[in-house]
Amino acid sequence: MPSCEERKEERRRREQEEAKAAELRRAALEEARERERERHRAEERLAAERDRQREFDEAERKQRERHERAVERVRRGLRVEREELRRRRAFDTEQRAIRGEEARKDLRHRLIEERAAASRGAERRQALGEQARATRREREQEQQRRQARDVTERTRRKAEAQESAGASAMRAEARETKRAEQSRTAARDRLKLERESQAREAQRREALAQEANERRERESADASRDRVRAERRRDLAAGAARTARRRQTDDAARKDRALDLARASRRDERKQEEQDREKRDARDAERRKGARELRRAEVRRPEPQAPRRAQREAPSRPSRESATPSPVFPTDEEFLALGLVGPPTAPLAPSALRVPRLMFEQMALALDAALNDGLEHGGLFGRTRLQPRALTVVPVSGQVHQIDYSDAIRANPALRLAGTFHTHLWELIVTDDPNRPGWAGGAHSDTDLLRLLEGQAHMSAVVAQTRSGGRKIFLALRPQRLEIPGGAALLVAGYRRRVLAAVEKGADPVDASERELARLGRGGDLVFYSGLDSPVLSLLLP
Repeated sequence: MPSCEERKEERRRREQEEAKAAELRRAALEEARERERERHRAEERLAAERDRQREFDEAERKQRERHERAVERVRRGLRVEREELRRRRAFDTEQRAIRGEEARKDLRHRLIEERAAASRGAERRQALGEQARATRREREQEQQRRQARDVTERTRRKAEAQESAGASAMRAEARETKRAEQSRTAARDRLKLERESQAREAQRREALAQEANERRERESADASRDRVRAERRRDLAAGAARTARRRQTDDAARKDRALDLARASRRDERKQEEQDREKRDARDAERRKGARELRRAEVRRPEPQAPRRAQREAPSRPSRESATPSPVFPTDEEFLALGLVGPPTAPLAPSALRVPRLMFEQMALALDAALNDGLEHGGLFGRTRLQPRALTVVPVSGQVHQIDYSDAIRANPALRLAGTFHTHLWELIVTDDPNRPGWAGGAHSDTDLLRLLEGQAHMSAVVAQTRSGGRKIFLALRPQRLEIPGGAALLVAGYRRRVLAAVEKGADPVDASERELARLGRGGDLVFYSGLDSPVLSLLLP
């Protein structure tokens, strides 16, 4: 039987062991609480890093939009300058045409005036010639009358000489009287001829004076016209000189503006590159810091040593799941490369994909927007020249079954298209209504697959709403080499027919389209992936 001292010693030993066990439990609880707090802090740091990354992406997008607006302003300025130059050239051409027309009008007017003057001179000369010929005819007629009178006089004298001497005196007196009368008649005729000659001479002098006056007037008009033409030529030369100077000044100003715009664009590009470099460095530093903090948070502290057991337990073997290696996902750049060029063949496609974080967030936002307004939302994704290594997503929206990517492609010519995505809300597929032949609900429709097979991009994704309200992502990948017997139209028509038949029998649109996509993937023409509420997509197997 133990003594009192031994019982006290045993009780003291038990109390010490209980205190030590309680201390170990408190230490373990404190350690668990510390690990929980560390995990919460790591999650908060990750959330803060995601917020910073989101802010950085938003700032980068705004900076890219500002750069695009600056480039658009430069292009708009160049278009305005080209339009102004074209308008000036058209104005100069019109002015030259007007000056040429005025010169032709002046030449025609001068020719008409010269022809009129020549016609008037010819008429005047003809009138003077007619007057001279009439004067000559009158003189000849007068000479003929004088000759006739002389002949008559000689005949009469001979007759008188043969008359008697008695009548001689009377005849002589009659002759004298007649001679005096004839002399008076001759004098009157000579006076008349002299007066007519003086009148004709006065008319001739008047015609000559009139011709001289007309000649002086014509010369004065020619001199005045020459002065007007000389002044006009001087004005045209001065205007051409002013136009040339203004054009030189405008060209110099336009060159200066172009140089300033080019310098500003280069400065903006350098500034953008520096900002991008700083942001990348800051992002890399934040990522390294977050990774270090995660590693520190994941490092397990040594567990407090429990009292040794009487029997040592055998170490447990690792499970088969832990021995299976985790899949290796392509990076974001490799994901983009798959969308831009595609895998060489279907067997060479990766067994699993991870959707980039930005694209996954845009898919989630698109489905939320579709649930709010009932429209079909989606987007384009690819890379640009300004960000050749980063993912760029352009949102697109439209009516159900009528979403169109062409406007977004034309509005973003610098985007190298890797693929498209859009939403499908859960609803039964219309099979008998001819007014709605499009797809509704489920995975890719026949139109989506045909657009993928005939388009430029190698990826097409659908964010489908499930019956329970969840989110399932389907991604189709087109290899570089395809051999489709009968053509793409026949392939997608058979796919549509089988899905519609399954839905008519009561199958869920999401499940029916997923089974038929897996069946198409078995043929080796396309590669299909799917994932439920996760950016990790696994290969669809039949």
